[in-house]
Amino acid sequence: MNVNKKLIAICSGAAALVAAIILILVFALRTKSNAITVGFYSVNDSEKSAVEECLNILNDGQEKPYKINYIEYDSSLALAEQISLSGRHSPDFVFMTSGLEADNLIQSFPKKIKAKSFFDSSSISAYTSSLRGKSKRNEAGDGLVQLPLLSDFMEIDIDRSVLSATGTEIIANWDDIERFARRSRQFISPVIVFAGRDDATLINTVGALTESLASSRQLNEATRTLLALDANAKNLEQLYYDAISSLSNDPSAPLYAAMQALGRWICVDQTMPNDALNLTLTDVFNYMDFKTAAVVLMTLSEHRNAPYDDISRYSSIYYPSEAAPEMRVFASRTVIAVPLTTQKNKLNFVQNLSSSEIQKTLARSSGLAPADASCQPADKQADETRYWIAATNTPAVPLADAVCPSPKAKAALASAIRSYVKGLDF
Repeated sequence: MNVNKKLIAICSGAAALVAAIILILVFALRTKSNAITVGFYSVNDSEKSAVEECLNILNDGQEKPYKINYIEYDSSLALAEQISLSGRHSPDFVFMTSGLEADNLIQSFPKKIKAKSFFDSSSISAYTSSLRGKSKRNEAGDGLVQLPLLSDFMEIDIDRSVLSATGTEIIANWDDIERFARRSRQFISPVIVFAGRDDATLINTVGALTESLASSRQLNEATRTLLALDANAKNLEQLYYDAISSLSNDPSAPLYAAMQALGRWICVDQTMPNDALNLTLTDVFNYMDFKTAAVVLMTLSEHRNAPYDDISRYSSIYYPSEAAPEMRVFASRTVIAVPLTTQKNKLNFVQNLSSSEIQKTLARSSGLAPADASCQPADKQADETRYWIAATNTPAVPLADAVCPSPKAKAALASAIRSYVKGLDF
Protein backbone atom coordinates (compact mmCIF):
# COMPACT_ATOMS: atom_id res chain seq x y z
CA MET A 1 0.00 0.00 0.00
CA ASN A 2 2.83 2.36 0.89
CA VAL A 3 4.52 1.46 -2.40
CA ASN A 4 1.34 2.32 -4.29
CA LYS A 5 1.05 5.63 -2.45
CA LYS A 6 4.66 6.46 -3.29
CA LEU A 7 4.09 5.50 -6.92
CA ILE A 8 0.96 7.63 -7.07
CA ALA A 9 2.81 10.53 -5.47
CA ILE A 10 5.69 10.19 -7.96
CA CYS A 11 3.30 10.00 -10.91
CA SER A 12 1.34 12.98 -9.65
CA GLY A 13 4.52 14.96 -9.19
CA ALA A 14 5.74 14.04 -12.65
CA ALA A 15 2.39 14.96 -14.17
CA ALA A 16 2.44 18.30 -12.38
CA LEU A 17 5.98 18.96 -13.62
CA VAL A 18 5.04 18.09 -17.20
CA ALA A 19 1.95 20.32 -16.95
CA ALA A 20 4.08 23.16 -15.62
CA ILE A 21 6.59 22.74 -18.44
CA ILE A 22 3.78 22.71 -21.00
CA LEU A 23 2.30 25.86 -19.48
CA ILE A 24 5.68 27.58 -19.56
CA LEU A 25 6.22 26.58 -23.20
CA VAL A 26 2.73 27.68 -24.19
CA PHE A 27 3.23 31.00 -22.41
CA ALA A 28 6.63 31.47 -24.01
CA LEU A 29 5.30 30.68 -27.46
CA ARG A 30 2.31 32.95 -26.96
CA THR A 31 4.59 35.72 -25.72
CA LYS A 32 6.96 35.18 -28.66
CA SER A 33 4.10 35.17 -31.16
CA ASN A 34 2.74 38.40 -29.69
CA ALA A 35 6.11 40.17 -29.76
CA ILE A 36 8.17 41.49 -32.64
CA THR A 37 11.90 42.05 -32.38
CA VAL A 38 13.27 44.65 -34.76
CA GLY A 39 16.97 45.16 -35.42
CA PHE A 40 18.62 48.31 -36.80
CA TYR A 41 21.99 48.35 -38.51
CA SER A 42 23.73 51.32 -40.17
CA VAL A 43 20.64 53.51 -40.29
CA ASN A 44 20.69 56.98 -38.75
CA ASP A 45 18.58 58.30 -35.89
CA SER A 46 16.02 59.97 -38.17
CA GLU A 47 15.50 56.75 -40.11
CA LYS A 48 15.17 54.69 -36.93
CA SER A 49 12.67 57.14 -35.46
CA ALA A 50 10.65 57.12 -38.68
CA VAL A 51 10.45 53.32 -38.72
CA GLU A 52 9.49 53.19 -35.04
CA GLU A 53 6.82 55.86 -35.54
CA CYS A 54 5.27 53.99 -38.47
CA LEU A 55 5.37 50.62 -36.71
CA ASN A 56 3.56 52.23 -33.77
CA ILE A 57 0.93 53.66 -36.12
CA LEU A 58 0.39 50.22 -37.63
CA ASN A 59 0.34 48.63 -34.19
CA ASP A 60 -2.37 51.01 -32.98
CA GLY A 61 -4.62 49.54 -35.66
CA GLN A 62 -4.06 45.97 -34.48
CA GLU A 63 -6.86 44.18 -32.60
CA LYS A 64 -4.13 42.62 -30.48
CA PRO A 65 -1.13 44.96 -30.60
CA TYR A 66 2.37 43.51 -30.68
CA LYS A 67 4.99 44.18 -28.07
CA ILE A 68 7.76 45.63 -30.23
CA ASN A 69 11.33 45.23 -29.00
CA TYR A 70 14.27 46.98 -30.61
CA ILE A 71 17.91 45.96 -31.03
CA GLU A 72 20.52 48.40 -32.29
CA TYR A 73 23.55 46.68 -33.78
CA ASP A 74 26.94 48.38 -33.66
CA SER A 75 27.60 49.99 -37.05
CA SER A 76 31.37 49.95 -36.40
CA LEU A 77 31.30 46.15 -36.53
CA ALA A 78 30.18 43.78 -39.28
CA LEU A 79 26.58 42.69 -38.84
CA ALA A 80 27.58 39.04 -39.25
CA GLU A 81 29.66 39.32 -36.06
CA GLN A 82 26.65 40.39 -33.99
CA ILE A 83 23.42 38.91 -35.30
CA SER A 84 21.89 35.59 -34.29
CA LEU A 85 19.80 33.83 -36.95
CA SER A 86 18.13 31.38 -34.59
CA GLY A 87 16.91 31.17 -31.01
CA ARG A 88 15.37 33.77 -28.78
CA HIS A 89 17.99 36.40 -29.65
CA SER A 90 17.14 36.29 -33.34
CA PRO A 91 15.32 39.41 -34.64
CA ASP A 92 12.15 39.10 -36.71
CA PHE A 93 13.26 41.89 -39.04
CA VAL A 94 16.39 43.93 -39.69
CA PHE A 95 16.24 47.46 -41.07
CA MET A 96 19.49 48.31 -42.81
CA THR A 97 20.79 49.60 -46.13
CA SER A 98 21.11 47.58 -49.30
CA GLY A 99 24.53 46.33 -50.28
CA LEU A 100 27.05 43.59 -49.67
CA GLU A 101 26.28 43.15 -45.96
CA ALA A 102 22.56 42.79 -46.69
CA ASP A 103 23.32 40.27 -49.44
CA ASN A 104 25.56 38.27 -47.11
CA LEU A 105 22.86 38.25 -44.42
CA ILE A 106 20.24 36.94 -46.86
CA GLN A 107 22.60 34.29 -48.22
CA SER A 108 23.33 33.05 -44.68
CA PHE A 109 19.67 32.34 -43.87
CA PRO A 110 18.97 28.83 -42.52
CA LYS A 111 16.80 26.64 -44.78
CA LYS A 112 13.63 27.27 -42.75
CA ILE A 113 13.98 31.05 -43.08
CA LYS A 114 14.77 30.78 -46.79
CA ALA A 115 11.66 28.69 -47.34
CA LYS A 116 9.14 30.71 -45.35
CA SER A 117 10.45 34.21 -44.57
CA PHE A 118 9.49 36.63 -47.33
CA PHE A 119 7.20 39.56 -48.12
CA ASP A 120 4.51 39.43 -50.80
CA SER A 121 5.69 40.54 -54.23
CA SER A 122 2.59 42.71 -54.54
CA SER A 123 3.86 44.98 -51.74
CA ILE A 124 5.96 46.98 -54.24
CA SER A 125 3.31 47.33 -56.95
CA ALA A 126 2.89 51.08 -56.30
CA TYR A 127 6.64 51.78 -56.35
CA THR A 128 8.54 53.61 -59.07
CA SER A 129 10.11 51.14 -61.50
CA SER A 130 13.58 52.20 -60.35
CA LEU A 131 12.82 51.35 -56.71
CA ARG A 132 11.08 48.08 -57.59
CA GLY A 133 14.44 47.11 -58.97
CA LYS A 134 15.98 47.54 -55.50
CA SER A 135 13.91 44.64 -54.12
CA LYS A 136 15.31 41.11 -54.04
CA ARG A 137 13.35 37.91 -54.57
CA ASN A 138 13.80 34.73 -52.60
CA GLU A 139 15.27 31.61 -54.18
CA ALA A 140 11.84 30.26 -55.11
CA GLY A 141 10.97 33.55 -56.78
CA ASP A 142 7.60 33.85 -55.06
CA GLY A 143 8.41 36.56 -52.51
CA LEU A 144 10.74 39.37 -51.46
CA VAL A 145 13.62 39.05 -49.00
CA GLN A 146 14.58 42.71 -49.39
CA LEU A 147 11.86 45.35 -49.23
CA PRO A 148 13.06 48.86 -50.21
CA LEU A 149 11.44 51.66 -48.20
CA LEU A 150 13.37 54.92 -48.55
CA SER A 151 16.02 56.46 -50.81
CA ASP A 152 18.94 58.65 -49.88
CA PHE A 153 20.82 60.45 -52.67
CA MET A 154 24.25 61.85 -53.47
CA GLU A 155 23.79 65.49 -54.42
CA ILE A 156 25.78 68.63 -55.14
CA ASP A 157 24.69 71.75 -53.24
CA ILE A 158 25.45 75.16 -54.73
CA ASP A 159 25.42 78.40 -52.70
CA ARG A 160 23.11 80.73 -54.63
CA SER A 161 24.62 83.87 -53.09
CA VAL A 162 28.04 82.95 -54.49
CA LEU A 163 26.46 82.10 -57.85
CA SER A 164 25.11 85.63 -57.95
CA ALA A 165 28.40 87.20 -56.84
CA THR A 166 30.33 85.43 -59.60
CA GLY A 167 27.75 86.24 -62.27
CA THR A 168 27.21 82.54 -62.95
CA GLU A 169 23.80 81.98 -64.50
CA ILE A 170 23.70 78.25 -65.06
CA ILE A 171 25.36 75.05 -63.82
CA ALA A 172 24.83 72.30 -66.38
CA ASN A 173 28.02 70.22 -66.35
CA TRP A 174 31.36 69.72 -64.61
CA ASP A 175 33.02 72.42 -66.72
CA ASP A 176 30.45 74.88 -65.34
CA ILE A 177 31.07 73.68 -61.77
CA GLU A 178 34.85 73.98 -62.06
CA ARG A 179 34.63 77.37 -63.76
CA PHE A 180 32.28 78.58 -61.01
CA ALA A 181 34.65 77.21 -58.35
CA ARG A 182 37.64 79.04 -59.80
CA ARG A 183 35.69 82.30 -60.00
CA SER A 184 34.52 81.83 -56.42
CA ARG A 185 38.11 81.85 -55.17
CA GLN A 186 38.06 85.62 -55.69
CA PHE A 187 35.65 85.81 -52.75
CA ILE A 188 36.07 82.70 -50.63
CA SER A 189 38.42 79.83 -49.93
CA PRO A 190 38.08 76.88 -49.96
CA VAL A 191 35.23 76.43 -52.41
CA ILE A 192 34.44 72.70 -52.77
CA VAL A 193 34.09 70.64 -49.58
CA PHE A 194 32.82 67.24 -48.47
CA ALA A 195 33.21 64.99 -45.43
CA GLY A 196 36.24 63.11 -46.76
CA ARG A 197 37.28 61.86 -43.33
CA ASP A 198 34.26 59.57 -43.22
CA ASP A 199 35.37 56.36 -44.91
CA ALA A 200 32.06 55.55 -46.61
CA THR A 201 31.60 59.14 -47.78
CA LEU A 202 35.03 59.23 -49.42
CA ILE A 203 34.56 55.88 -51.18
CA ASN A 204 31.04 56.75 -52.29
CA THR A 205 32.15 60.14 -53.62
CA VAL A 206 34.81 58.42 -55.74
CA GLY A 207 32.10 56.09 -57.03
CA ALA A 208 29.67 58.91 -57.82
CA LEU A 209 32.40 60.92 -59.58
CA THR A 210 33.31 57.85 -61.63
CA GLU A 211 29.74 57.31 -62.83
CA SER A 212 29.40 61.02 -63.55
CA LEU A 213 32.78 61.85 -65.15
CA ALA A 214 33.38 58.46 -66.82
CA SER A 215 30.41 56.08 -67.09
CA SER A 216 28.37 53.49 -65.22
CA ARG A 217 30.27 50.84 -67.20
CA GLN A 218 33.57 52.09 -65.79
CA LEU A 219 32.11 52.13 -62.29
CA ASN A 220 30.91 48.54 -62.73
CA GLU A 221 34.40 47.49 -63.82
CA ALA A 222 35.96 49.10 -60.75
CA THR A 223 33.32 47.49 -58.53
CA ARG A 224 34.05 44.02 -59.90
CA THR A 225 37.81 44.49 -59.42
CA LEU A 226 37.50 45.67 -55.81
CA LEU A 227 34.89 43.05 -54.97
CA ALA A 228 37.21 40.27 -56.14
CA LEU A 229 39.82 41.11 -53.48
CA ASP A 230 40.08 39.08 -50.29
CA ALA A 231 38.56 41.38 -47.66
CA ASN A 232 40.00 39.17 -44.91
CA ALA A 233 43.61 39.50 -46.07
CA LYS A 234 46.12 40.76 -43.50
CA ASN A 235 47.57 43.24 -45.99
CA LEU A 236 44.13 44.49 -47.12
CA GLU A 237 45.07 48.17 -47.32
CA GLN A 238 48.01 47.36 -49.59
CA LEU A 239 45.77 45.14 -51.75
CA TYR A 240 43.32 48.01 -52.08
CA TYR A 241 46.10 50.52 -52.83
CA ASP A 242 47.49 48.31 -55.61
CA ALA A 243 44.00 47.90 -57.06
CA ILE A 244 43.29 51.64 -56.88
CA SER A 245 46.61 52.35 -58.61
CA SER A 246 45.79 49.88 -61.38
CA LEU A 247 42.28 51.32 -61.78
CA SER A 248 43.59 54.90 -62.00
CA ASN A 249 46.90 54.73 -63.85
CA ASP A 250 45.90 56.00 -67.32
CA PRO A 251 43.06 57.96 -68.96
CA SER A 252 41.24 54.78 -70.01
CA ALA A 253 41.29 53.30 -66.47
CA PRO A 254 37.92 53.24 -64.63
CA LEU A 255 38.81 55.48 -61.67
CA TYR A 256 41.20 57.79 -63.52
CA ALA A 257 38.77 60.70 -64.01
CA ALA A 258 37.57 60.67 -60.39
CA MET A 259 41.04 60.47 -58.86
CA GLN A 260 42.42 63.14 -61.18
CA ALA A 261 39.51 65.46 -60.33
CA LEU A 262 40.09 65.16 -56.58
CA GLY A 263 43.83 65.66 -56.98
CA ARG A 264 43.39 68.62 -59.32
CA TRP A 265 40.88 70.38 -57.05
CA ILE A 266 43.24 70.01 -54.08
CA CYS A 267 46.68 70.52 -55.65
CA VAL A 268 46.21 72.57 -58.82
CA ASP A 269 43.01 74.61 -58.70
CA GLN A 270 43.14 74.75 -54.91
CA THR A 271 39.36 74.87 -54.85
CA MET A 272 39.44 72.16 -52.18
CA PRO A 273 41.40 72.59 -48.94
CA ASN A 274 44.64 70.66 -48.45
CA ASP A 275 42.95 68.55 -45.78
CA ALA A 276 39.86 67.91 -47.92
CA LEU A 277 40.11 64.15 -47.40
CA ASN A 278 40.15 64.59 -43.63
CA LEU A 279 37.20 66.94 -43.17
CA THR A 280 34.36 65.79 -40.91
CA LEU A 281 30.72 66.60 -41.52
CA THR A 282 30.97 69.12 -38.67
CA ASP A 283 33.83 70.81 -40.55
CA VAL A 284 31.65 70.97 -43.65
CA PHE A 285 28.81 72.57 -41.71
CA ASN A 286 31.27 75.09 -40.25
CA TYR A 287 32.45 76.08 -43.73
CA MET A 288 28.82 76.54 -44.73
CA ASP A 289 28.19 78.64 -41.63
CA PHE A 290 31.22 80.83 -42.39
CA LYS A 291 29.96 81.17 -45.98
CA THR A 292 33.17 79.79 -47.45
CA ALA A 293 31.74 76.71 -49.16
CA ALA A 294 30.28 77.45 -52.58
CA VAL A 295 29.99 73.78 -53.58
CA VAL A 296 29.19 71.00 -51.11
CA LEU A 297 29.18 67.31 -52.01
CA MET A 298 26.76 65.61 -49.61
CA THR A 299 23.85 63.23 -49.34
CA LEU A 300 20.19 64.07 -48.85
CA SER A 301 20.37 62.70 -45.29
CA GLU A 302 23.36 64.96 -44.51
CA HIS A 303 21.49 67.86 -46.10
CA ARG A 304 18.68 67.26 -43.58
CA ASN A 305 21.11 67.62 -40.68
CA ALA A 306 22.60 70.91 -41.87
CA PRO A 307 21.51 74.05 -39.95
CA TYR A 308 18.49 75.48 -41.74
CA ASP A 309 19.81 79.06 -41.96
CA ASP A 310 22.83 77.73 -43.83
CA ILE A 311 21.35 75.05 -46.07
CA SER A 312 18.54 77.39 -47.14
CA ARG A 313 21.13 79.36 -49.19
CA TYR A 314 21.84 76.29 -51.31
CA SER A 315 20.19 74.66 -54.31
CA SER A 316 20.71 70.96 -54.98
CA ILE A 317 21.60 69.32 -58.27
CA TYR A 318 22.52 65.77 -59.22
CA TYR A 319 26.03 64.84 -60.34
CA PRO A 320 26.08 66.01 -64.01
CA SER A 321 27.20 63.85 -66.89
CA GLU A 322 27.51 63.89 -70.66
CA ALA A 323 25.57 60.62 -70.71
CA ALA A 324 21.87 60.58 -71.58
CA PRO A 325 19.44 60.02 -68.67
CA GLU A 326 18.67 56.46 -69.82
CA MET A 327 22.38 55.67 -69.45
CA ARG A 328 22.71 57.09 -65.93
CA VAL A 329 22.84 54.91 -62.81
CA PHE A 330 22.77 57.16 -59.76
CA ALA A 331 24.11 55.86 -56.45
CA SER A 332 21.40 55.72 -53.83
CA ARG A 333 21.70 54.52 -50.27
CA THR A 334 18.44 52.58 -49.88
CA VAL A 335 16.87 51.74 -46.52
CA ILE A 336 15.42 48.23 -46.65
CA ALA A 337 13.59 45.73 -44.45
CA VAL A 338 14.93 42.18 -44.34
CA PRO A 339 12.58 39.53 -42.86
CA LEU A 340 13.81 36.70 -40.65
CA THR A 341 10.51 35.57 -39.13
CA THR A 342 8.46 32.78 -40.67
CA GLN A 343 5.20 33.98 -39.09
CA LYS A 344 2.90 35.25 -41.81
CA ASN A 345 1.01 37.67 -39.55
CA LYS A 346 4.24 39.44 -38.63
CA LEU A 347 5.37 39.54 -42.26
CA ASN A 348 2.06 41.08 -43.31
CA PHE A 349 2.30 43.60 -40.47
CA VAL A 350 5.75 44.93 -41.42
CA GLN A 351 5.20 44.88 -45.18
CA ASN A 352 2.47 47.48 -44.60
CA LEU A 353 5.38 49.95 -44.39
CA SER A 354 5.24 49.87 -48.18
CA SER A 355 1.66 51.20 -48.32
CA SER A 356 1.18 54.69 -49.75
CA GLU A 357 -0.17 56.19 -46.53
CA ILE A 358 2.65 54.83 -44.36
CA GLN A 359 5.24 55.70 -46.99
CA LYS A 360 4.14 59.31 -46.68
CA THR A 361 4.85 59.28 -42.93
CA LEU A 362 8.13 57.40 -43.37
CA ALA A 363 9.37 59.95 -45.89
CA ARG A 364 8.23 62.96 -43.86
CA SER A 365 9.81 61.72 -40.63
CA SER A 366 13.09 60.54 -42.15
CA GLY A 367 13.49 63.34 -44.69
CA LEU A 368 14.31 60.81 -47.40
CA ALA A 369 12.52 60.07 -50.66
CA PRO A 370 9.69 57.52 -50.57
CA ALA A 371 9.76 54.38 -52.70
CA ASP A 372 6.05 54.76 -53.45
CA ALA A 373 5.39 56.58 -56.71
CA SER A 374 2.22 58.40 -55.70
CA CYS A 375 2.52 59.42 -52.05
CA GLN A 376 3.31 63.00 -51.10
CA PRO A 377 7.02 63.40 -50.19
CA ALA A 378 8.25 65.59 -47.35
CA ASP A 379 9.17 68.55 -49.57
CA LYS A 380 10.61 69.65 -52.91
CA GLN A 381 14.00 68.20 -51.97
CA ALA A 382 12.67 64.67 -51.48
CA ASP A 383 10.37 64.98 -54.48
CA GLU A 384 13.29 65.91 -56.73
CA THR A 385 15.29 62.97 -55.41
CA ARG A 386 12.44 60.58 -56.21
CA TYR A 387 12.08 62.11 -59.67
CA TRP A 388 15.81 61.97 -60.46
CA ILE A 389 15.97 58.31 -59.47
CA ALA A 390 12.73 57.44 -61.29
CA ALA A 391 13.94 59.16 -64.48
CA THR A 392 17.02 56.94 -64.70
CA ASN A 393 17.80 53.28 -64.09
CA THR A 394 17.56 51.27 -60.88
CA PRO A 395 20.04 53.07 -58.61
CA ALA A 396 23.36 51.47 -57.81
CA VAL A 397 24.46 50.58 -54.32
CA PRO A 398 26.97 53.26 -53.22
CA LEU A 399 30.51 51.99 -53.83
CA ALA A 400 31.44 51.48 -50.16
CA ASP A 401 28.44 49.24 -49.51
CA ALA A 402 28.85 47.50 -52.86
CA VAL A 403 32.44 46.28 -52.34
CA CYS A 404 33.16 46.32 -48.59
CA PRO A 405 31.76 43.49 -46.44
CA SER A 406 32.60 45.25 -43.17
CA PRO A 407 33.50 48.63 -41.63
CA LYS A 408 37.10 47.37 -41.36
CA ALA A 409 37.23 46.89 -45.13
CA LYS A 410 35.79 50.39 -45.68
CA ALA A 411 38.51 51.87 -43.47
CA ALA A 412 41.21 50.05 -45.46
CA LEU A 413 39.83 51.09 -48.84
CA ALA A 414 39.37 54.72 -47.78
CA SER A 415 42.93 54.84 -46.45
CA ALA A 416 44.21 53.49 -49.76
CA ILE A 417 42.29 56.18 -51.66
CA ARG A 418 43.69 58.94 -49.44
CA SER A 419 47.22 57.66 -49.95
CA TYR A 420 46.79 57.47 -53.72
CA VAL A 421 45.33 60.99 -54.09
CA LYS A 422 48.01 62.50 -51.86
CA GLY A 423 50.70 60.85 -53.98
CA LEU A 424 49.45 62.23 -57.31
CA ASP A 425 52.00 64.38 -59.12
CA PHE A 426 50.68 67.30 -61.16
